[in-house]
Amino acid sequence: MADSTPRRSVFEDIQIIALAAVEDQTWEYATRNACRKYSEVFHTPLRDVDDLPITYILQHLFEHMFENMTADGRAVFASRLAMTEGEKDSADARADEDDAWSAEEAAAEAAKNAAVKSAAPEPMALPEASLSFDDLPPDRG
Repeated sequence: MADSTPRRSVFEDIQIIALAAVEDQTWEYATRNACRKYSEVFHTPLRDVDDLPITYILQHLFEHMFENMTADGRAVFASRLAMTEGEKDSADARADEDDAWSAEEAAAEAAKNAAVKSAAPEPMALPEASLSFDDLPPDRG
């Protein structure tokens, strides 16, 4: 009797493991992700990055990230680092409210613009003919 149990390949098993890692966001996943990013940003083969201490990798990645931010962006990031979890939750809730308000305003503006575009254009008034043949210069031919 043949075994009718479906079998997965090693390839599929690794895909399942990788998918679970991305979904679960484990420390191991985060370190592998940092290694990949370091390899990409600093053009270092991944096999060489795996030999570096994680603190070295993260230090360079964060410095690279902060170098590419504006001074205001760094200040916002620094203030968020100093917040407690409760303060972060409150700030996130306020940001969500601001985003919702902005989205409502954008939707209202889009609806207004759509209404203006869909309205029938007003017919243009033709200018009155005020010239006559008497107003033309004489033919010099």
